Amino acid sequence: MKVMDTIITKTIKNAISLSENIPATDDVKAEEETDLYSILKKCKQEAQQANETGIMPAPKYFQQAAVLSRKEKKYENEIAICKYYINLVSQFATNNNFSKVDSHNKVDRKIDPFSKRIHLAEAMLHE
Repeated sequence: MKVMDTIITKTIKNAISLSENIPATDDVKAEEETDLYSILKKCKQEAQQANETGIMPAPKYFQQAAVLSRKEKKYENEIAICKYYINLVSQFATNNNFSKVDSHNKVDRKIDPFSKRIHLAEAMLHE
């Protein structure tokens, strides 16, 4: 888990350095919700909130970050984000002693799209 947190943090730092080169205009502020840096911060907040509340982390921001990473052809970031989310959900299932049925019904459905993204991103990375 620590490794993935480091990857997300590193990705956020890379996004900060990229966004520092962009002039701060009203257009940039309006697009903040589609900025990879902003979405990654929300991913980290979602992970912290899930940890504090014991509620399964929602996939919304992780999906957005993966989509934006692919759009920017940052396939390693996309893979790291997907693996991070899968790890969060798996940890949640373990902490809550999910049965195989619960795991299949609740966990597999959440992580399946992320697993598919990983396979596609890995294929694009090696092209």
